[in-house]
Amino acid sequence: MQGRGRGEQPRAAAVGADEDEAWEESKKSKELYVQTRSGTLFNFLDEFEPTLIKHVVHRSTLSR
Repeated sequence: MQGRGRGEQPRAAAVGADEDEAWEESKKSKELYVQTRSGTLFNFLDEFEPTLIKHVVHRSTLSR
């Protein structure tokens, strides 16, 4: 077993710290935009239908 020097972190902790820093940087670069729209429920459902179909196909594939 190899000894570690004082103040030296185990490898797992050091890798996790690097991942945390990368996540923090990517988090800073993301922005959320809210777009307001107007229309009827039928307009919304017509636009949402293609997304819903993809979701249903995906879920049925996963359930097999």
